[in-house]
Amino acid sequence: MFWRLSVITAFMIAMVAPAYAGRDDGRPFGPMDDGEIEAFTHYATTHGVDLEAEMSKAYSGNPEGLARVFGLASDFRAFDANVKVFGNILYSTLLNMGEQRGVDIIVDAIDLIPQSERQRIRDFLFFPVTL
Repeated sequence: MFWRLSVITAFMIAMVAPAYAGRDDGRPFGPMDDGEIEAFTHYATTHGVDLEAEMSKAYSGNPEGLARVFGLASDFRAFDANVKVFGNILYSTLLNMGEQRGVDIIVDAIDLIPQSERQRIRDFLFFPVTL
């Protein structure tokens, strides 16, 4: 229940925050270029996650695909280009899935990851509203 409330709150804030921040470029973790996206895709692949396949599953309604992508968060140790791309993907996923399917799939995906990794996802979801 707490996760559902947290995700719903993050979704609502993410929808409203850009109006107050004066900008909405859809990239709260910073601009990224094609090279950074390719590098992150390679990074995900080397960590056992086929990003395109898992996100395709997620957008089809399968929370397990999204949970596998969420699992990458536990590997990050510094705010680098991979974290920037990952954060922007999570942000856009939250907005897109929240509008298309509601937040239940996101909550279900969070429920599938280990308890020890949930805080990391919560941090990524909350970061854009602190800007």
